[in-house]
Amino acid sequence: MEHGQQVDLSSCADEPIHIPGSIQPHGALLFFTADARLAGWSENAPAMLGVSPQLGLGLDALALPVAAFDAISDSIDTLHDDDAGPIVAGLSIGDAEYDCVVHAANGRVTAEFELRESSSEEVSQFAVKAHGSIDRLRRQKTIEGLLNAAVTQVREFTGFDRVMAYRFRADDSGDVVAESRRDDLVPYLGQRYPAGDIPAQARRLYTLNTLRMIGDMDYTAVPMYGAPGAAPLDMSFAVLRSV
Repeated sequence: MEHGQQVDLSSCADEPIHIPGSIQPHGALLFFTADARLAGWSENAPAMLGVSPQLGLGLDALALPVAAFDAISDSIDTLHDDDAGPIVAGLSIGDAEYDCVVHAANGRVTAEFELRESSSEEVSQFAVKAHGSIDRLRRQKTIEGLLNAAVTQVREFTGFDRVMAYRFRADDSGDVVAESRRDDLVPYLGQRYPAGDIPAQARRLYTLNTLRMIGDMDYTAVPMYGAPGAAPLDMSFAVLRSV
């Protein structure tokens, strides 16, 4: 969107949010062509991943950990398999630990390196806690009870300040029907929002990718680099996609 352009519900509805051209700064991103050549990267990739990216560079020429190399190779091998899901691998680069998430879409393979601030032991404890939360959800007898339990459990094991359940109506307006929040935050429970509050392309994207995480609302976006004139990278399934 051009600087100075007026922003309203109409312009938001036209925003191509699946191709923002940038990522959030708590990770780095590389993407590859079907023949395993580097097609682009995030500006922070050299410093964060210790690589020297060049357009057209082969995957085997990048100094990536074995776990990342294998995940990217496997995803390239199954590039045209519509049933192939994302591949996740834990790895270390220098003194930092990352979750490497690799997926294929539209003839490209995207590798995201999300910085992990928790230790492997803490991640394991998180998994155990998550299983307990799932058991609590299974015991709920009503939709209302399920949603109230869900927002409470999600907030407990993620540490988010606020977790809400949002229900869409037939006209695409929606209501906040369950909420767990920090005591000092203004409650949103019971609020109804017009259809334009979550534009149609955002609703479509959230049905494709059910995870949407923003590490810091005040972040500075990291730009993406790629070949001049090339189609922008579709980040519909990316975990680091910028807002």
